[in-house]
Amino acid sequence: MNNVLEYKEGASFFDTADAWEQKIVQGEGRSYGAELFVQKKTGSFTGWVGYTLSWTDRLFDELNQGKRFYYKYDRRHDVSIALMQRFGKKKQHEMSAVWVFGSGNAVTVPVGKYGVEHPLGKNKGNTWMHPYGQIIFYPQYDFSERNGYRMTSYHRLDLSVSFIKPKKWGERRWVIGVYNAYSRKNPFFIDIEKHVSPFEGEQYKFVQYSLFPIIPSVSYQFKF
Repeated sequence: MNNVLEYKEGASFFDTADAWEQKIVQGEGRSYGAELFVQKKTGSFTGWVGYTLSWTDRLFDELNQGKRFYYKYDRRHDVSIALMQRFGKKKQHEMSAVWVFGSGNAVTVPVGKYGVEHPLGKNKGNTWMHPYGQIIFYPQYDFSERNGYRMTSYHRLDLSVSFIKPKKWGERRWVIGVYNAYSRKNPFFIDIEKHVSPFEGEQYKFVQYSLFPIIPSVSYQFKF
C-alpha cells in the first residue's frame, strides 16, 4: 500500500491551529497473512471454525526513526468458533455458543520519566528556582518505539438458548443469553497511575481498564 497517512508525532485532530495537511505524513504499508474457514451447515448440529494469521505494518521516514512498526490494527491471531445445536421434539429450539480470540492491540507506552526545568524559574547559582523558592519541573515521558508493546489478548464466550414456536402469522422466539460468560476482563485502554511509598518514593505502574463483564439478557422476537 502506497501513500498511506498517519499523524505526525505529537499531532492531534483536536488542535485546530494548523491545517490538517500539516499534521500528517505519507508512507507505505504492508498487510499479509492466511485464513482458514471450516463450516458445517447440515444436521441438527451446525457451526464453523475460522482462523486468521496476519501481519500489518507501516513505514514512514518521519516516524519511529524511519523504522517499520506494527500498525495499531495488527492482530497476529484471530480465532472464532461458533456451535449451534437444535433440540426439542421438532428440533425447533436452539442452543448456541460463540468463542472469539484475538491477539492484543499494539500500543505505544512510556518507559521512563524525567523532569524539565520551568523556564520561569530564577537562576540561583546552578539551580533554577520558582520565585517562592521551590524548584519547578515539567514532567516528561520517554516513550517506547511506536506500537512496541501489546495489550493482553482479547477473548470471550457468548452463550444463548432460543425457544422457538411457529405462529399463524410468523415465528415467536424467546432468547436467553449470556455475553462474556466467564467475565473476561478484556483490555479497553491502559493508563498510568502514580503511587507514593514512604520507603520507595514515587512509583508508576500501568493499569488496565476493561468494559462489559458478564452480561445476562432476555429478549423476545417475532418474525413475520
